Amino acid sequence: MKRIILLVSLFISSFYCSSQENRSQKMGKVSLEELKMKFFEKDSSVGAVVLDEKVFIYSNPKKYYSYTRDYYVRIKFFNKEELDRAKFKIHVFKPSKYSSYVRVEGISDVKGITYNLSNDGKIIKETMDPKDAIIQKIDDNNHYIIYLLPKVNEGSVIEFKYTYTTRDSYILDQRFQSNIPKLKVDYKLLNATNYDFYIRLNGLLKPSFKEIKMKKKCIKNKHECYYVHYIFDSVPAFHKEKYMTSSENFISKLTFTEEFSVNSEVGVIKGWKAIDKRLKSIYLSSINKSSFFKKRIPQNSVNNGSRLKIANEIFKYIQNHYAWNKKIGLYKKVNYNKAFKEKVASVSEINMSLLNALRAYNFDANIGLLSTRNNGKITKLHPTPNSFNYLVVAIEIEGKKYVLDASRKNISFGQLPYECLNDDVRIFNLFKDHNYGVGSYWQKIKPISNNKSLIKSRIEFIPESEKFEGKISIKTTGYYATDNRKKIKETNNDLYLESLESENVDLEIENYKNFFLDDVGKALQEEFHFNLYLNDISTSNIKVNPFLLHRYKTNPFKMKERLFPINYGHNRSEIFYIYFMIPDGYVVIDYPKDIKYNLPGNGGSYVLKVKKDEKKISILSQLQINKAKYLGKDYNVLKELYNTMVKAQSSHIVIQKK
Repeated sequence: MKRIILLVSLFISSFYCSSQENRSQKMGKVSLEELKMKFFEKDSSVGAVVLDEKVFIYSNPKKYYSYTRDYYVRIKFFNKEELDRAKFKIHVFKPSKYSSYVRVEGISDVKGITYNLSNDGKIIKETMDPKDAIIQKIDDNNHYIIYLLPKVNEGSVIEFKYTYTTRDSYILDQRFQSNIPKLKVDYKLLNATNYDFYIRLNGLLKPSFKEIKMKKKCIKNKHECYYVHYIFDSVPAFHKEKYMTSSENFISKLTFTEEFSVNSEVGVIKGWKAIDKRLKSIYLSSINKSSFFKKRIPQNSVNNGSRLKIANEIFKYIQNHYAWNKKIGLYKKVNYNKAFKEKVASVSEINMSLLNALRAYNFDANIGLLSTRNNGKITKLHPTPNSFNYLVVAIEIEGKKYVLDASRKNISFGQLPYECLNDDVRIFNLFKDHNYGVGSYWQKIKPISNNKSLIKSRIEFIPESEKFEGKISIKTTGYYATDNRKKIKETNNDLYLESLESENVDLEIENYKNFFLDDVGKALQEEFHFNLYLNDISTSNIKVNPFLLHRYKTNPFKMKERLFPINYGHNRSEIFYIYFMIPDGYVVIDYPKDIKYNLPGNGGSYVLKVKKDEKKISILSQLQINKAKYLGKDYNVLKELYNTMVKAQSSHIVIQKK
């Protein structure tokens, strides 16, 4: 008997099902009213709108349980920027003659029509010829077929439809949202396959209609199937904004994931235990190489000190020995001899080396798998092994848990790359058996807490040279230091200084120095002298913005509202100490004033404190973001905090000769 499990979370509702009839979409639905539309009433700024989108999917029990997807869309165009949407790119698998992989795959019933209005108000139809399609090769087995509708202009309406058959279940997925609005999306599925699926409805939008039920004899009056029907009306466009993880976490979509299982001597194993067992079979030959690294790690660095110090020395040895080749290499066996000799390796090869090196000195190190920020958040409602895309090492020392990544040169022990700050990591203990599973579990990712940028500047006006000059020192810790170290090392001093000067076109930097560039355990320190030349000295007033570098010129938050979280990844502190020396013979006409804005619940603040005396103006500017993540309901207060800061950092000091 087929079963249903309904699962609910903040952004995701899911149900579990096992699961058809062919139904083509009709063309010719374009109306005169649609062609006369000049703009989209709900948002006149959009360049196009989907008037209708229909998807009907059914499985084919007699064709290797393949799936057929009938797709139809109608789009109205308002401006030229969106005309690329009249190009449809469809991925197909076409096995080479040497491939042993059997798959039923193909496109059929392709039709496309462009509708325009003539000068006398009549509808003109231009029909696409499917034979004009362009085939773009990806590799020997994969291709894109590209269809381009003819004569699409501002004001046009297009219709496009096709039927696509494949054995891959990804065809079941449906995105209800895109970066343009949709008036209606209608999705139907009749699924009669032998596979069990977890189905997740992701996002914050609620369907206007939903029906989920079992149907008997639904395909040619023979097969039982599972029927899924969703309708979404008035779907808003989805826009990305700063400080968010992958849009895939929040965009409204329907996804299907086959339940993972493995066979064993005790029968079929499902769920996390199945994944644990599969991972152990993949990494079994790669997790018992402790002796290889014990012979190679310098003994004088690990013979003395605390357990934390020894672990840190092992980490630094692996980190310094390898260079990352920009590959991840997940779920692949490791050739340690080759990687160690070449000193160039993938993330997985480097971190598996770290795991074995730590275990060589009796540390209980284990594999951790996670999904990066751009890859998306992994649901905890059911196992999704294909969602992982990064391997790290988990270790516990004297009761404190650490998650390590030795693949990057500019991060410290216990610090993960910024792209890995994505809520949770799944820890796999592959060295113990627990009834055909190995007891994997979730662990919260805790970013390092000391993330600070401190900029001190002394500014003096030199009347005879008609310029400002002075000295700036920058001290950064945590992720601020990581970013600056990366910028400096990946370029050179000249290019790095050019990037700083580009923030202020009148700024010239000289005598640049940095300290502790290679010592990631210490704060990175930079210092330099500068000249700031005046553009206009024809007026009696001389003004300067004292925030010479790294000031906020615009607010990163521009939406009216934001329903999804604001995710910084880590807390942060940005501080300016500015000392403006008042030149002899000059008087201060204007200068920044004190201002303060606090987020509720000790969530953070922005403070500008200004003190003036006869010799100088002292300015303290401090942004404090105390949380790694804020809820959507906090958006407006965060937006106002940045408005306050942008206004404060746009202030000028104005002086005038007595």
